[in-house]
Order: sequence, then structure tokens, then C-alpha cells
Amino acid sequence: MISIVMATYNGEKYVEKQLQSILMQTVKPSEVIIHDDCSEDKTVQVIYNFIKKNNLDNWKLSVNKQNEGYRKNFKNLLLDAKGDIIFFSDQDDEWNERKIELMSDAMRLNKNIKALNSGVCLINSNSEEIKVKLGKNSYNANFLHSMKKIDKLSYYSVESLLISNISPGCTMAITKELKEIFLKNYVGDMPHDWYLNILASIGGGCAFLNQELTMYRMHNNNTLGSATGKGLKASIRFFNQNERADEFQERLRALSNMEKSIIPSTLQLTYVRGYLKARMVFYQNPSVFRLFKLYRYHDYRERTQVKGKVWDVLLSLRISKLIEKVC
Repeated sequence: MISIVMATYNGEKYVEKQLQSILMQTVKPSEVIIHDDCSEDKTVQVIYNFIKKNNLDNWKLSVNKQNEGYRKNFKNLLLDAKGDIIFFSDQDDEWNERKIELMSDAMRLNKNIKALNSGVCLINSNSEEIKVKLGKNSYNANFLHSMKKIDKLSYYSVESLLISNISPGCTMAITKELKEIFLKNYVGDMPHDWYLNILASIGGGCAFLNQELTMYRMHNNNTLGSATGKGLKASIRFFNQNERADEFQERLRALSNMEKSIIPSTLQLTYVRGYLKARMVFYQNPSVFRLFKLYRYHDYRERTQVKGKVWDVLLSLRISKLIEKVC
């Protein structure tokens, strides 16, 4: 049995294209569960009309009584999903018509996989492909970092995933088994999809399928999309120092909670904790000394793109506010 779960919020502009791409899949889902998080536009009406027009009795739409936020919304979606394989869907992407077929086949052929992520092709608001210049040792539209060339199917460790995720959550499919572990342990201390990948990796079950099966839309309501491919000025304009500090604090909190119950402490995890803490402390109070400490970690030297390093230098010299005004 295959489930698709979709969280929606103010997505009237693109949601029908995504629904259509799900409808056209070569392998049909057993159920599609959609939770709308109190949209203020016509999202709910668009979805309702689509379901009715196509006589989709196994597609279920519900509206939350109050706004839950995307993390709690997806957790509640998983509570409702009954599938042995569960696909995650955003409201504004488009899927390759063979996405369910190819990913479910890979999971059935490789029983150790608990979470499978696919590659993405970036598209703009008109569904046109956005060409991406890959950074050094970067793949999957720069979402994935690897020091070696990736295979068609690659696996990722706990330590690697705590430093960075490998693909957007909308590319993910998980097993029912992983869902149950997630529901017992997740307390919302980091994005649900990233947490699921980390959980899967504990037993060697987090994998990446190197095929572009999701057209990932970048648009003006998407902060990442607004800055993508527009160079240093765009990165500076959309950079939020406090949010960056909070992101690394979230990961440290999640690591601490996992070590209490499901991840054994290792020397490598000690290194990861030190690295995450160094990143958090730098963004909380940037200085040249703290930036120097960051450079002691090979993951900072290898993973951070040039424009990110330039911006960190500006932060450390405390002239970032002046640069923001110029940009």
C-alpha cells in the first residue's frame, strides 16, 4: 500500500499542477491525504474541486481547526497514513510521472532502505528549468555534498546528515517502520524530513536515488528560491544571522535528545557536536577569532561555498550591516 501526504497553506497558485502530476503517476497511490493549515486563499476550494472533478474517492482533504505549522502538520499527516511506503509532497512542485514507480521499486529491491530521497530539478514559477552551477563536491542542485562521485544509489551516515541534509523533504519516501519510530521520538526540534533521514541512517537505511524525479519550484514566496542563482548580493539580502544560529542550535538539541535514547555516543559524533556548536556560537556573536576556530573543522572548509565564506568574513569584521545597506 502506498500513501502520499501533503501539507498545504496558501498554495492556490501552484497546487493544482502538483495534484495533476500525482494523478498522472504510472503507479497510483492507494491514498492521498491532504491537511490544509488554515489557508486564507482559495487553496481548499481548488483541492476540493480537483478531487470532485476526477472522482478521487481515495483522496482525503481536511482543514486544521487552527494553524499548526508545517512540522506538526506533517506529523499529524503521518498519524493518518496507512501505507507501507509513504511519500511526502509539497504543494507547489511537480513530479516526474514515474516517481512513485521508480522509488517504490528501489525500496522493495533494497530492503535496508528506510528513507529514500530523489534528485531534484529546479523550476521557476512558469515551470521552466532553472540551470544551476554546482559548487565544488556538490550534487543535486547543491543540496548534497559528497567528497566522492555519487552512485545511482548512495547511503549516508548519521554524522554526515547531522551536518547537512541531502535533498528537500518533498523528494522523500519512507517506510511504515520508520514512521512508527519517528512518531515515538519526534518532538519538533528540527525539520521533520531531516529528522527522518537521520533516524533512517542509524541502521544504515538512509539513501539517495540519483535521478531527478521532483521538479522543485523556486518562487518569490520561497526564501531559498528568491536567492537561488542570483549571486552574493541575493545571498546577503536574504541572510538572517539569528535564524542561522537557531538552525545550528536546533541540530544540537536534536542530537542531544537522540543520544539519550536512540544514538550511541561516538568520537565522530563528538566532532559533529563541536562543529555545530562552533557554527552556532559564530552566528550568535561573530568575530575573527570564532571564524578562525571554524576553519579548524574540515567540514566548514569543504562544504561552505565561496559566497558563504565571504559573508562570514564580513560578519566577523562586523561590517555586514553596511554591506546590507549597499545591497
